[in-house]
Amino acid sequence: MIAEDRIVTKPLFSMKGCEIMKCYKCKKEIKDGIEFCPSCGALQIFTADLIDMAIANDQNAISQLYEMTYNNVYLTIRMMVKDEDTCHDLLQDTFLRAFRNLSQLEKPEAFRGWMKRIA
Repeated sequence: MIAEDRIVTKPLFSMKGCEIMKCYKCKKEIKDGIEFCPSCGALQIFTADLIDMAIANDQNAISQLYEMTYNNVYLTIRMMVKDEDTCHDLLQDTFLRAFRNLSQLEKPEAFRGWMKRIA
């Protein structure tokens, strides 16, 4: 039995923690919502132009979307699946499914969350 004074009521996840994220390219901490990383200049937001270029099968745009979301999607799947090989299979399936259905994405800025839902 746990004594009541030992019960932690502090939330495990704070919304304030979402204000800082890491650049997908240089891995330096940046503020959430900025357009370009101040350290390496990498684009940090998903634009309608980038999504449209990927829909048109522009390999550079597809690669950029992949790089921008790989870590988030991997971690989402890894939290649900402990086997590394299965995780990588699901990761590949997630990206294939997403890029095949990219024209169904309604809001480009929601791409990262859309990818995580697919995963």
